[in-house]
Amino acid sequence: MSEVRVSVAMCTYNGERFIEKQIKSILEQSKAVDEIIICDDGSKDQTLAIAEKLLAESTVAYRIERNEEALGVVRNFQKAYQLCGGDLIFSCDQDDIWRSDKVAVMVDYFGKYPSVSLIASNAVLIDEHDKAMNLTLREGLLFDAEKEEFHLFPQLLKRYCITGATMAMRKRFFEECFHVSDLWLHDGLLAMMAGAADSLLYLDEKLTYYRLHGNNVCGIGDTTLLRDGTPAQLKQAFSRNTKKTILHSPFYYQDHAYEHYQRYYEVYEFLKKHESKDENLKRLTECLDFWRYRNQLPSLSWREFLKKRKQMKQNRAYENYMDDPCFYRGDLYFWFIYHIFSRYNHHHDIKSC
Repeated sequence: MSEVRVSVAMCTYNGERFIEKQIKSILEQSKAVDEIIICDDGSKDQTLAIAEKLLAESTVAYRIERNEEALGVVRNFQKAYQLCGGDLIFSCDQDDIWRSDKVAVMVDYFGKYPSVSLIASNAVLIDEHDKAMNLTLREGLLFDAEKEEFHLFPQLLKRYCITGATMAMRKRFFEECFHVSDLWLHDGLLAMMAGAADSLLYLDEKLTYYRLHGNNVCGIGDTTLLRDGTPAQLKQAFSRNTKKTILHSPFYYQDHAYEHYQRYYEVYEFLKKHESKDENLKRLTECLDFWRYRNQLPSLSWREFLKKRKQMKQNRAYENYMDDPCFYRGDLYFWFIYHIFSRYNHHHDIKSC
């Protein structure tokens, strides 16, 4: 795959503090990239001046686009991807650092596996002073993977486990499957589509230094635990937060169920129009059935609720499609809340598969 052209799509917004290190780490790759595309969403600091100076002094082709109106993170990345002319697109945040062989490693894997459309990797978590934290990105996102993992779709139905800053994809894959959605972040949607088509490869190799600081668009957890804790401690903290949400936020619980159903139904409609393994489509249908049940929970009679709840337990739905098993007990609590306080008893009308 020696002739493959590599593009980098970077989105920026007030990133003057860290962007120099990010750009330098790209320019110093053992395998040079062919172009860098930067789409800025209205920075008011020196982000673009720093980027322009560094890139003008390099031999890499580049293009800097400043949006006249703020697009937001999803549409800004869509614009950056569309402007890329390479065969492979590396998605890039403004505040991380790439390992010097990141491009070379991922390009080699794309050459090794022609059927793979998208590759993501693990990362070292660092703080604003470049100090490494105790846990890796994969451990912080609470999922398991082999050294080379091809079957992440079941875990994608359970939680976000792919981060755009570690991701590279074939340009043709982006052109075939990406669309702007109000329900998904760009990286989540791309990972879900690739996972459903079994064209997603996850590498448990730390190719990025992923920075956590107060201005991250998406945080992944308690930075104190990430710096000093263990995976078990992080999982316990996550479970405690989930239980607190269940006890104090019934409205969030209900909207949470409806939002999940909408997101997965959007993927279902897409997959029905494209080739996808029957096994993955079946799993997605089961996932939709589970979230339909949880959305309709307030309207179920006691008998209907117990029957459906038992069925979901037998199908291991709570284990397959929920972050935390405490939701199985939480459903019983919420059924009582909704039926005791009937004025809260509502659910959203949803489509069927």
